Amino acid sequence: MAGAITITGLESFKDQSGDLTLVSPDSTDRPVNYWWVPRWWWNGGNTIYEGCVRLNNSSNSEQIYIACSENNPHLKVEWDGTNYTFDSDYSRKHVTRAFVTSDAALERGVDYDIPRDGSAVTPIENLRYEITNSGSSFTLKSSTTVKYTVDWGDGSAKQTSTSTTLSHTYSSSGSYIVRIYSSNYRPQFDDSNNGEAQIVLVNISSDPIFHSTSGSQDLTAAWYGATSMTTFISRPEVFDNVTSLYRAWRDCSSLAAMPVINTSACTSFSQTWRQCSSLTSFPLIDTSSGQDFSDAWRQCSGLTSFPKLDFSSATTFKIGWNSCTSLTDFPANVFDTVGTLAADAFQFTFGNCALTAQSIENILTSLDASGKTNITLTLAGGSNAGQSTWSAAANAALSNLTSKGWTIGYNS
Repeated sequence: MAGAITITGLESFKDQSGDLTLVSPDSTDRPVNYWWVPRWWWNGGNTIYEGCVRLNNSSNSEQIYIACSENNPHLKVEWDGTNYTFDSDYSRKHVTRAFVTSDAALERGVDYDIPRDGSAVTPIENLRYEITNSGSSFTLKSSTTVKYTVDWGDGSAKQTSTSTTLSHTYSSSGSYIVRIYSSNYRPQFDDSNNGEAQIVLVNISSDPIFHSTSGSQDLTAAWYGATSMTTFISRPEVFDNVTSLYRAWRDCSSLAAMPVINTSACTSFSQTWRQCSSLTSFPLIDTSSGQDFSDAWRQCSGLTSFPKLDFSSATTFKIGWNSCTSLTDFPANVFDTVGTLAADAFQFTFGNCALTAQSIENILTSLDASGKTNITLTLAGGSNAGQSTWSAAANAALSNLTSKGWTIGYNS
């Protein structure tokens, strides 16, 4: 190294922006811009950590993001005349993580842990799979040709690739932790029989994993076919920019619970949780932008109740909860406000469920309140309460809907 740049005592990081002048050992002033930001944000393709500092050289060609646990970080950056790198011998008090986008010694697009005790800087995986392998191959599949690095968890050398398909063969059977390091990797197993059935746990630990320069993400068929996956872990904000979850968790039949994730930007929920038969409840997520809910919860046979979600933009629920054979409780007023519905928007939707008479009243009165006309609705099959058990309010709503051109099938 040609020398080191030391940065300490930056109390003014609470400001939104500003300029620092860093003096290198050769006494050359090097202007550096910095920003203190309250959370992850996306700006011109650059991802920034919560409570972080972004350092640029004067030409803005090299950038290092430092995430700090306190407002007064102490850190040291090496400058070799071209690039910045971290000095591993310097005290790292208060500094917890770094994100590097320069052509420095630390790898571009990878998160790093900077230990407080000054020990080695280590990368932090963005995405982790725990798998059970029989001494055979495991194949990762993704939807975009971005750079990513994989630690296969068996002591073999890490692999870096931009391929949408990357395989590894294990020499013996066992459980392995597969770590993926990337700033915008997007999985897409798509029920391809190449490894998704080996996954038992997914843990997404870093915000930028699904970010892109366009600000939106498509996670079509991301974990489709991961039939052995019991656990899915993610912070809510990881999904901030995801616009499509089409078939994302389809056939994840062992998934026991779904975390609360931020789906406020998502428009397509078609087949998203189809045949997630081990789910017994569903979280209160933001579905306010959702339009397509066709097949969304079809064959979720373990569901017994459902929350009151926001369907104000919805255009179809066709086959939405069909064959949810344990679903008894459905809330009131869910469909009071919906989008422009297709004529078959509720066709087969509640077929073969176990809805109580109260739940059927809730559905019918809400659809009546929506003011929509000429729609097909299915309430027949399964153990759905027959009309003979319905309340006066349910029968009145049925009459009103029929007069509005609705075609409704139900158990007698």
